[in-house]
Amino acid sequence: MKSLKFFSVLLLLSLFVSNPSSIAASPATTAVNAAGPVIGLLEPSDIGEWQTGPFPPNDFQYARHDGAFVPGPALEPWANKVYFPGGRTSPSTESSIIWMYDPVTGTYTDTGEDVVEDVSNYNANLILDDGTGRGPAIYVIGGTDKDHGGTTIGTVQRYYPKTNEAESLPTADDWNGKVGGYRVAAVGTAVVDDIIYVYGGWETSVSPYFSSETWAFDPKQPSGSRWTNLGVPLSTARSYIMSAVQDGKIYAIGGVGSYVGGELDPVDTFEVLDTANLAAGWTLLAPMPAPGGEGRAFGFDSDTLRVNSPYQGKLYVVAPNDWPSVSSEVLEYDVATNTWLNDLPELPTPRADLAGTFIPLCTADADDGLPGIWTFGGRVNESCDPPLGPVEYAPMTCESVCIPLTGVEIAGPEQLIAGETGIYTATILPEDATAPVFLSWSNGQTTPEAGFTWDWSGSYTVVITATNCDSGSVVTDTLDVTVTDLPISGLLAANDSPTMLGETTTLTASVESGTSVVYTWDLGDETSAEGAVVEHVYPAGGDYTAVVTATNSLGSEVATTTVTIDTPGIGLGAINDSPTVLGLTTTLTATAESGAGVEYAWDLGDSTYAEGAVVSHIYPAVGVYTAVVTATNELGSEVATTIVLIEEPISGLAATNDSPTLLGLTTTLTAAVQAGSNVVYTWDMGDGTLAEGAVVEHIYPAVGVYTAVVTATNSLGSQSTTTSVVIEQPITTFYDYLPLVVRSQAIAALGQPSEPVALLYRYVPTWE
Repeated sequence: MKSLKFFSVLLLLSLFVSNPSSIAASPATTAVNAAGPVIGLLEPSDIGEWQTGPFPPNDFQYARHDGAFVPGPALEPWANKVYFPGGRTSPSTESSIIWMYDPVTGTYTDTGEDVVEDVSNYNANLILDDGTGRGPAIYVIGGTDKDHGGTTIGTVQRYYPKTNEAESLPTADDWNGKVGGYRVAAVGTAVVDDIIYVYGGWETSVSPYFSSETWAFDPKQPSGSRWTNLGVPLSTARSYIMSAVQDGKIYAIGGVGSYVGGELDPVDTFEVLDTANLAAGWTLLAPMPAPGGEGRAFGFDSDTLRVNSPYQGKLYVVAPNDWPSVSSEVLEYDVATNTWLNDLPELPTPRADLAGTFIPLCTADADDGLPGIWTFGGRVNESCDPPLGPVEYAPMTCESVCIPLTGVEIAGPEQLIAGETGIYTATILPEDATAPVFLSWSNGQTTPEAGFTWDWSGSYTVVITATNCDSGSVVTDTLDVTVTDLPISGLLAANDSPTMLGETTTLTASVESGTSVVYTWDLGDETSAEGAVVEHVYPAGGDYTAVVTATNSLGSEVATTTVTIDTPGIGLGAINDSPTVLGLTTTLTATAESGAGVEYAWDLGDSTYAEGAVVSHIYPAVGVYTAVVTATNELGSEVATTIVLIEEPISGLAATNDSPTLLGLTTTLTAAVQAGSNVVYTWDMGDGTLAEGAVVEHIYPAVGVYTAVVTATNSLGSQSTTTSVVIEQPITTFYDYLPLVVRSQAIAALGQPSEPVALLYRYVPTWE
């Protein structure tokens, strides 16, 4: 178990110190704690065994990128997190997503903001105060734009965690360090007193490929005046330099310094630049145990904001490699003795081109890597093919001094209405108490702002507990809250009936306003219940009146609802009072043998519709109509039909025939009415025979005059009329059978008879 895990006194105080903006900065000094108690001085030990941290989301697979820990007030949601402004996702692609990592909760968040131009081969440079009033900010100087063919860009970009804003600076502020006229990338950078120092870099177009120049970028200067060439070159021109800061001194460790035939080779050069004495230039130190580059170096000055750290005086180098190989090596450099140690625990996953940052937070968990050196992503093969490196950390000993909490205060409403949510905010004292600060509200929430809701009137107490300094500092505050009721109004009662007998009916009560409401039901069948929603099985079919009473401390209201309980089956039938005379009303009636809550819908058969058990209708014309009724309740529906006959009274009956007719031929008799429907015609032919139909044919038996009687009948009545039929004897004419010529002359002389005649031929022989 780690003991006395406390964070530095100046972690947060330094956020409010104005940093000098001139390039020739004042000599760097180590801040001394003047306020909080000294808990105990600790001797630093070597970093511990490397552990695997929380794996990042699939979209956060980055290499050739970097991350920066951003300190701030303990309760600010943006503060004390690590931010990653994009990175390489494959050999030829990059992502612009800015990710945030919370080291206390171990969670990754897509900030929803993107860098303006996605790049790789960059360093994340933390600037506490850039003169905009929006800081702290993370600055990115140039880089490689792999999405556009691997070009080197000069754009300077920055991201503000506090406001979650990313932007690029004007082109007048572009990075323009060059070799042979070509802009260089993979530069080394470091921050001292909010000035970014940029050194080295390389381009692939013309020898000598590598830069040795050292530049300074001051974000507080006017646009177009922010870059200064310091005129202090590196002793060895190179790129992919591993950089660390301590006591205002920049350490440039190793890097890649040879490019021959497409082969990149590392160097073991190690040098330091004192920003308080720029004229002295870079000074060589003991070379690395072996050449290496493309890793990460960690100091305990810029990362911990000039704190009195037990690791002050130590530098760490992680994964120095010989391209394109990867490395798991971890080195330690002792500033005082100018010596290297290379037998430290190695990374579990060999890698290169990784992100790295020191996270100075201190918690009570001995296994969470806080504080510790953290690495994120990086290539684990000779290309940037995903999956990329996992998260790994080396735990370290906590700082020796902590600013403890002296108090915590609750702000929020002291009076609420029942059911209303009150928002309560915690403020810690002092504001610069050492992070992390852990909050615990009496409702279980752990955020600086918490919501409390009470459903019943009464007196309640909000309690907040805050801890820091490895739980060595614990403070609490309370706030009494009075919760009152609203009067009841707008009580409504409802149910889901009709319900089949034997099934459950659900009854619901609600109010438009009112709090702390108690609902009491009289269910209408001599039973009672309580609650806004009750369920009940009624004992028999029928309609029940359920009464609910809503009560709170200020009074009560009553409402009712009718419950209909159905019994199975409808047994639908349909009848009408037709035949009906055209123009008069027809009454149609639907009947149900059983069932409750039945609704009737009619299709009357003439493209009209009606509703109800009994409907009245005047049909537009004579005819036979099929009326269809559908009976429906909650249990289903049934259909029945009835035939409607609409008729018209008979009038204007007339009868005719085609006589006189010769005996033996057919007589046609015809009956017709001027009005009437569905007429049936019956004939008494006058010779003792009968027939039916509007038109009948008959052969009378003898010559004479006959009186035929026709009767027209429908459901409304009948009429009769007569017609006289004359039957005559045919005319008989005798012709002698003469020779053909003579016979023709006889016929011509006789003439054509006007009535049919029977021609009888007699053969008279003629003898000569």
